[in-house]
Amino acid sequence: MSQEVIVAVEAALQAGKILRERANDIGKISFKDFHDPVTEVDHLAEKAVITRIKKTFPDHDILAEESGDSEGNDSSSKWIIDPLDGTLNYSHGYPCYCVSIALEQQGEVKVGVIYNPCLDEFS
Repeated sequence: MSQEVIVAVEAALQAGKILRERANDIGKISFKDFHDPVTEVDHLAEKAVITRIKKTFPDHDILAEESGDSEGNDSSSKWIIDPLDGTLNYSHGYPCYCVSIALEQQGEVKVGVIYNPCLDEFS
């Protein structure tokens, strides 16, 4: 398994742990638009994913759903992160959501990880 896949899996597991632990305490909810909520947990999970990625790949770029673009020194590698894909379901207590992480290198997706913390399952 490549270092990139290992990091993506570890980051997804960390975010998933936060999502499970905070499922009954999602904190403040704001809305990007009418049907697009953002919770405190979105931000916490995103921070965990970015921190894990930057620990190993400090020069890689990041495109994260909540915080947007973060430029690194390596424009050929970009991590694309949705730390809580299914925020609406999560905010209503429906156990149908996931952590999505991808790595694009030179315009091509090289790594993709989708983690369902409710089932502790990767796809």
